[in-house]
Amino acid sequence: LTLTPTTGALPEGNFSATVPLTGAGGFTASYLVTLTVTPMPVTQLAVITDPAGATSGLNFVTQPVIELRDATGTRVQTASNAVTASVGSGAGALSGTVLRTPVLGRVTFTDLKITGVGAHSLAYTATGLTGATSASFTVGAALSTTQAVPTTIGTSGTLIPSFTPVTASGGTAPYTFALSGGALPAGMSFNTATG
Repeated sequence: LTLTPTTGALPEGNFSATVPLTGAGGFTASYLVTLTVTPMPVTQLAVITDPAGATSGLNFVTQPVIELRDATGTRVQTASNAVTASVGSGAGALSGTVLRTPVLGRVTFTDLKITGVGAHSLAYTATGLTGATSASFTVGAALSTTQAVPTTIGTSGTLIPSFTPVTASGGTAPYTFALSGGALPAGMSFNTATG
């Protein structure tokens, strides 16, 4: 009996087939054949999705996904090795749930973030396995727009022109501005494009 996978690998599990036998003199019989396919042992980690959309102190927009594979590069769906993420390169602190257990041979991180700016990479490790490293990605500065605005502009009945510039740094331009609380006095306006 020869099995030839058409997709590159046989899936895990038990497979049965009834094989008809014929012989001289009209002899016929059938034979039940059961084949058990077991996975090769897990040996390595592989990065499926690199982190992206990183801003200091905020969760990555795209979270990393790691696969546990055998020596041939095939995902081992029964692997249970926990995977740890850490900073591979760059100055910054990684936070979030950095230790995850695989589901069907994959680990999906959901809340990782780096506090620090510049080029970084993440390293992924699991006990007894060859680790993996993400591609380099840039962590941008968090947007800072704190600006003190005077609470009094003039005395009643007196019109005093007032302009308090609001500046932004970090993040990704173009910026838009909004009031985070309170209300502007009558006659005062706020430009959402320039502050």
